[in-house]
Amino acid sequence: MSVREPQHRAADAASGARPGGRDQGMVILSYLLAGIGLYGGLGWLADHFWHISWGLPVGIIVGLAASLYIIIKRFGSGE
Repeated sequence: MSVREPQHRAADAASGARPGGRDQGMVILSYLLAGIGLYGGLGWLADHFWHISWGLPVGIIVGLAASLYIIIKRFGSGE
């Protein structure tokens, strides 16, 4: 790692350039985990408070679908 690398990344961020492949992969992974975790948690809460048994699986599926939608909208353009 060179001394100039953080300055290079800061300049890329300021110019609106997209992150590199590894950074994009980490963003995609975090979107997937956050969506599944958030909506799965909401489904678990629905299970707990409404005494149903299908809230968690539905929450996980909805979270996965929402995450994939956001990923496709953000990274799907073939620029």
